[in-house]
Amino acid sequence: INLPGHKSLTTPRVEEGTNIKSKWLPYLKQRLEVPLLTEADEKQIDGLIVIKNGVQPDSMILINVTHHVVQAVSRPSMEQLALVSSQQLPSSAILDPFNFRGARLRIINKAKQQLYDEFTQWPIRVRLEHELTAAHDAALRELLTTRHKYSVGLPLPAEYISRVTNPYTLYALGTMLLAPLGQKSLLIETMYGLTNRLRAYGSAKALADASSRQLIVLWMPDPHCSASFQQLFLPPKSIVVVDDPLIIEGAALAGSRTFDLMSPGQKLAPIDAYADANLYIRSAFRIQSKQPYGRADTVHIRSLVFHPSRRVTQVLNSYYSQLSEFGIKHPEKSHRSFVGVHIRMLANMTQDTPGLSEEETLRMQLAVAFRVSCHYRFFIKKMLRYPGDTRFFVSTDSPGAFEALSTHPTLRGRVFRLDSHDCKSRGPACMPYAAADLYLLSLSSKLLTSRWSAFSETALRIGGVSSEDGCDEPEGGWALHADKNTLTAQIIEYLEAQHYPSISQVKEALALFS
Repeated sequence: INLPGHKSLTTPRVEEGTNIKSKWLPYLKQRLEVPLLTEADEKQIDGLIVIKNGVQPDSMILINVTHHVVQAVSRPSMEQLALVSSQQLPSSAILDPFNFRGARLRIINKAKQQLYDEFTQWPIRVRLEHELTAAHDAALRELLTTRHKYSVGLPLPAEYISRVTNPYTLYALGTMLLAPLGQKSLLIETMYGLTNRLRAYGSAKALADASSRQLIVLWMPDPHCSASFQQLFLPPKSIVVVDDPLIIEGAALAGSRTFDLMSPGQKLAPIDAYADANLYIRSAFRIQSKQPYGRADTVHIRSLVFHPSRRVTQVLNSYYSQLSEFGIKHPEKSHRSFVGVHIRMLANMTQDTPGLSEEETLRMQLAVAFRVSCHYRFFIKKMLRYPGDTRFFVSTDSPGAFEALSTHPTLRGRVFRLDSHDCKSRGPACMPYAAADLYLLSLSSKLLTSRWSAFSETALRIGGVSSEDGCDEPEGGWALHADKNTLTAQIIEYLEAQHYPSISQVKEALALFS
């Protein structure tokens, strides 16, 4: 507690460099009943308790002694030591072993009042995950299993709350169900790849703001996007981001209305944000709503992309250093004159997104024709039309595409990319490069894009620049608005003309899916 001339009896000697007191700080701040010894008293003690090999991570030692023992300046016995987890609030039996002084009760009540005061303010100043203590965890479990005047969804079943092990999931439920005067929330589960998730996030944020709802974002890493939200972006202070699927069950138990835009035929289903209920939306697309929100979704996506995480910032700084080494002055400013090129040409869906189910892999065969039509050789033709001093920033899913562009006799020395060490997967180590690619593409002076690519579409939307389709297409263009049989015949004919080897899989997908 750092009082001058005093030392806390609850500070054992541990291995050098171990700061045990930092683990106890949330408890010591709440419970000023820790007996103290002066330096003079310490001289009368035959050494303090020594914890051999230190204390294990996420654990702490509590020493419980009565006041008369401290006054006698006697050394605590090993029976008076308790090893407990620092992630959970110890029971009263540990905190109050001699007589009931209500320490645990006071700690929980103070944490409950603190959280309730925060939840009933608008807008909520959202806590970060590391700002939650074990006292908050215990307080939230009580708050969420108790009936409240303005909350329709409470109490939640104690059995459900007992299965929630992540305190931040409890906190998210608190922001959802303990809002002021029954204010509602919007839980968005983002799906598929990075930019699909950003489309869902941006529109959900715009819709939540337009309808005065608290936004909770469920961002679960999967084979499409294996990085967490925090690994890519700095979360806005007004939203809660979780990765625990148990929150879906909590939303259902609280009576939230569900809109699954991933179900067949539901992609464009309008959301009724005027409903007097909490909303749970599952989507990889821009949300359609009966309550208009204009272009606010693009603003929110742009704001998120332009507030990258520390790792993404390191990737960006490395790229600018690369430009400087190449002799380009003022690299950040100079990049804005580059033409951005996004080449989405990988047609092998198993290689593109490993780990998908058989059905998901088959569904992705619907994109094969567009990937084949976006081969780098079609982009080269259009890049050669630009003035001879034009520089290009290239983002591609195929390292061979960059190799072909950078060694082209006319383009050599004018084509740049991130040094991603030829990332060929969507693993956590590679996803920051994807976020940095999106950042840099959106800052280009113009874009050469790939068709049927959410990545190209998102870069174009947040960049607000002119664009040109860099891909090939059948004579007369793709019959995207024709009937299914006409488009199916066109796709098969085009793939045959391009000598694509796995047409049978594409035919199967076209027969099964719309």
